[in-house]
Amino acid sequence: MLQYKSPYIGDASNVSNLLNELPFGEYKNKISLDTEKEPYGLSADYDLTQFHESDMDFIYKTILRNSAVLFSLIENLDTIRYNIKMGNSSYNYEFTRSSLEKIYFDQDLREYSRDQGEFAKLISFKDIPSLLPRPR
Repeated sequence: MLQYKSPYIGDASNVSNLLNELPFGEYKNKISLDTEKEPYGLSADYDLTQFHESDMDFIYKTILRNSAVLFSLIENLDTIRYNIKMGNSSYNYEFTRSSLEKIYFDQDLREYSRDQGEFAKLISFKDIPSLLPRPR
């Protein structure tokens, strides 16, 4: 995934290809990039209809990990919004670089993409609690 490292969020094909490589990539419907002014953002729409309400903790932990990877590899990305469709329900989650760094990590997430060894630490990160507060 280090091949998708970029200083800028503005390369839509790079971002889309990176999302395709991450868990749930096959369920991605579309993305949009907010590159006009800071904070720079990414919105990604997913159709996870084949999952169930009982999978919500797994889904949340997965997109949280995906966010850490995205913040690591895209240097000027500040916020990520996920719009998830599950049958007739929809869920929206938003993560910021600063909140993930403050709560879960001991360094700037961009530092994890310095080299293969540091990136492997990020990919294998397991310290996310099993139940996290989720926006409603």
